[in-house]
Parts: sequence; structure tokens; C-alpha cells
Amino acid sequence: AMSNAVRTRLLAVLFVDQVASTSLLQELGDIPADELRRRLEPILDDAILQHEGKIVKKTGDGRMAVFESATQAIDAGIEMHMRCVRDNWANAGSASLNIRVGVSVGDVTEENDDYHGTTVVEAARLESAATESGMLCTDLARSLVGSRSDGKFETRVAVDAKGFPEPIP
Repeated sequence: AMSNAVRTRLLAVLFVDQVASTSLLQELGDIPADELRRRLEPILDDAILQHEGKIVKKTGDGRMAVFESATQAIDAGIEMHMRCVRDNWANAGSASLNIRVGVSVGDVTEENDDYHGTTVVEAARLESAATESGMLCTDLARSLVGSRSDGKFETRVAVDAKGFPEPIP
């Protein structure tokens, strides 16, 4: 089957996760935590699909997705954050949705509908390094986006990431 073919592709990779989901689960209990996840999942999926991304993995209250362009990935991340803000406003008094997003771009190995390589690990590390309700992307992703996104970029110090000899710019 074609899907089993191994190939290298240039893609933007996005990781997103609910902040502190495990401690939130303990704090809220299972039923409210399930309700929170049910609010979050369609927000994440819709934002990915709206920007022509492909959902690769669902990690409970998180996602890994790939996009054909850095702009699509960045805009999907912005969309997720904006939808979470709106949803929190609509559900004032309930637990808040707070997500972290990481985006990297580069050549990845595509194999059996999964993606591997430094770019994937970078995106995951940036997501975990992002602040609550924050988003980090590599310098390269920012360069590729240019002025195509409505996102306002700020320069941040390079991120020290586990297993990387140099910080991720």
C-alpha cells in the first residue's frame, strides 16, 4: 500500500495540549474533567481542519497535526487560542480551557501515517515549554510565515530542550 511507503516531506508540525490536565483532573474530578475535554476536542479539531491540517495523533486532551505550510500551522494555533477564550467566556463559572501550542517546520519522515524526525520532537518540546495560553514556534517557522499571518510575533530566548545539544531558536 502507498501509505506504507517511507518518504521525506517538508511539513509544519503542531502540538497542542491542555495545560496541567493531570492536576486539573485531580482537582475537578473525572466528570467535570470529561466535560472540559468534550469542550476542548472539537475546538482543536475544527481549528486544524479549518486550516487544512491533518490530525496525526489524539493524545486525550491534545493533538499532533501536520500542515503543508507554516502559515496554516501558526494560524491554526491562533484559532485554537481564540476559540478557547470565547468558550471560556461562554462558560464563565466553569473550569477554563488553557492550551499550549508548539510549531516547528522542516523535513520529516512520513511512514505508516505517522511522522518522525527532529522537526516533530522540536514542536513537542516547544509546546511543553510554552507558557499557559501561550504558543512557541521556531525562528524558521516565523521566517517562512513572513507577513502572511495575523499573528504578532515576539522574539523569545532560545528554548533549552531535552536531548538537543543547542537551544531551539
